[in-house]
Amino acid sequence: MGEMIGAIAHQWRQPLSVVSAHIQNVKAAHEAGRIDDAFVNKTVDGATRQCNHMSATIEEFLGFLKPDKPRELFDVRKKLDETVRLVSHQVTAQGITLTITGGTNPPVYLNSSPGEFKQVLLNLIANAEDAITAQCSLAGAGGMAGGEITVTIEPGREHVVIHVCDNGCGIPESLRDKIFDPFFTTKEERGGTGVGLYHCKMMVESSMGGTINVTGRNGLTCFTLRFSGEC
Repeated sequence: MGEMIGAIAHQWRQPLSVVSAHIQNVKAAHEAGRIDDAFVNKTVDGATRQCNHMSATIEEFLGFLKPDKPRELFDVRKKLDETVRLVSHQVTAQGITLTITGGTNPPVYLNSSPGEFKQVLLNLIANAEDAITAQCSLAGAGGMAGGEITVTIEPGREHVVIHVCDNGCGIPESLRDKIFDPFFTTKEERGGTGVGLYHCKMMVESSMGGTINVTGRNGLTCFTLRFSGEC
């Protein structure tokens, strides 16, 4: 919930600023006697677009909170793109490059819960962002400049594999077997609860019938999701 509220705040901050500017322009134009039909139409259209964007953001986040978990055949790349749109402003504001590859030619499909799929990806991207920007006491390193998060979709005849990698502070090899345990966290100083990755594991393995694991190689930390898929 905290991750989602933070993402909503980032998504809404710019549209609210634009709407506020429209209101101030109306006042200034009224005082100067410059209000005409063209000005009114332009102002209303601009404010309406921003409000529609904010409304769409709420609808997307409500999809994360639906208690039912219907299974359906969905386009993996489209759901991934929807998830990235929710956090893109937040991630890029930190100077992080977020790159998505694969899953478009040909499209890749899963028959599962799209809401849970988006929750898992949102959590993994948020963890990657935190690994890059926040001080990592275990590794003795601070936030990094030139941070990169890459999400790669690899289709196969029987499986769909998704890698979420970052060049952040990394996870010590001695702890990699523990990070999916409930209440285990490397973020005590930042208020980590240790349930995010555990929740991901439960959704991926118990509900979606897939697997999740983490590896470290070439300075990258990579979470790998594997699902039985339909390409």
